[in-house]
Parts: sequence; structure tokens; C-alpha cells
Amino acid sequence: LKLHGLITSRRDGKEVYYKLAETDLADLIHQMIDSYFNMVCPTKRHYHQELR
Repeated sequence: LKLHGLITSRRDGKEVYYKLAETDLADLIHQMIDSYFNMVCPTKRHYHQELR
């Protein structure tokens, strides 16, 4: 996934943290997973709208 630019990572000591990359392809895959599993993950846009 990292090789194809779908995830990014950062290291903090011994721990490595992964997150979905901010690309159009990664967004499409995320939408497909949400649809398939009938779920919705919070996005930055939704998070900021809820804070208002």
C-alpha cells in the first residue's frame, strides 16, 4: 500500500503510525470501503463542520 502511495507513515521512537494518503485514489478506495461495509468514517471536512 505504501509503495503505491495509498498510505503514509511516520515513526515515533519504536512505533510506526500509518494513515491513508491524501490522494484521489486513496479517497476513492476509502469511499468504496465505506460503501461496502455500510459505514462512514469521519473526515476532516465533517469533523470541522461538527465543531461549528
